[in-house]
Amino acid sequence: MREYSHVYVEEAARSWPDTERVLSRFPRATVISIDTAAELFNRKQQHFQAQKQSPKLILAVDRGPFLFEGSERIKSFGNAPVHYTVPMRNCVYNCDYCFLQGMHRSANLLVTVNSEQALAAAEERYNATGGFFLSISYLTDLLGFEDVLPYCRRWIEWARNRPEMVIEIRTKSDNFAVLSGVPPSENVVLVWSLSPEPVSRVHERGAASFRNRLFAARAAQQAGWPIRLCFDPVLRVPNWQELYRQAIGETFRRLDPSRVELVSYGVFRLHGDFLDRLREVQTASPVVHAHYERSHGLSTYPDNQIAEVRDLMETELSKVLPGERISFVHG
Repeated sequence: MREYSHVYVEEAARSWPDTERVLSRFPRATVISIDTAAELFNRKQQHFQAQKQSPKLILAVDRGPFLFEGSERIKSFGNAPVHYTVPMRNCVYNCDYCFLQGMHRSANLLVTVNSEQALAAAEERYNATGGFFLSISYLTDLLGFEDVLPYCRRWIEWARNRPEMVIEIRTKSDNFAVLSGVPPSENVVLVWSLSPEPVSRVHERGAASFRNRLFAARAAQQAGWPIRLCFDPVLRVPNWQELYRQAIGETFRRLDPSRVELVSYGVFRLHGDFLDRLREVQTASPVVHAHYERSHGLSTYPDNQIAEVRDLMETELSKVLPGERISFVHG
């Protein structure tokens, strides 16, 4: 786990137990009081990649709303409503293509310390609807931060006795050991985002290696957890066809395909002006500065290139999985 040189603490966050938990985790950090997190996180003229070299922690109180309606990017089984929650903003990793660089001015990690209120909001929604699909790591990687705050454990234990819920925890971490003492829950799905090793090594800085993610997913599978996999985005780097073909082959040599609930995949895509912002801060990344077409507010590969990706991924995944467990995501 990275050490943080500075921790900024919002005045309203001072009295929450998670604040003390974080400060005790980083006793050598300089602690600075601030009135509100927004004054630091949203200030103008910040450079995302410059801050990524030494990000700081910002501890804040989430004032709601605690639940947001999801999109096609978040895939659920059945017709249950799809929602996501935001315990943290930004991520412990630094992927070239990450849309967070177009969403946030700051690369600092904004951590909310009042998860009790988020759980209460989910409880209220659960009682009103009878269950829904909830992604808790849509805008971050909670498993990669679990050593600092046990967000995942809290949501797992909350969902355990609410069988109509489905909780999704998506990750590029190999930190499954942090959950080794937690009994698996049938309605909590662990989702590993996977990229071929040459892709992850170059374009997913700080994240676990492809092989270590597979080791973690296998450990979770053997422990009885429901798991899903996600190849998203498929990046058309040099020799991409062979890289993804090999990655899918290795994935299912190490994992039991009969116990993988779903594999989704997608291509590089960004909404609105996120690509323009991303190119401002990722000046040298070939995947960011590749040729994309913009249509209906979405920047992505030309249609013929998307068709090539779909053909390869469907062909390779269909060798080990039935079609109903393969999903192309393009929202």
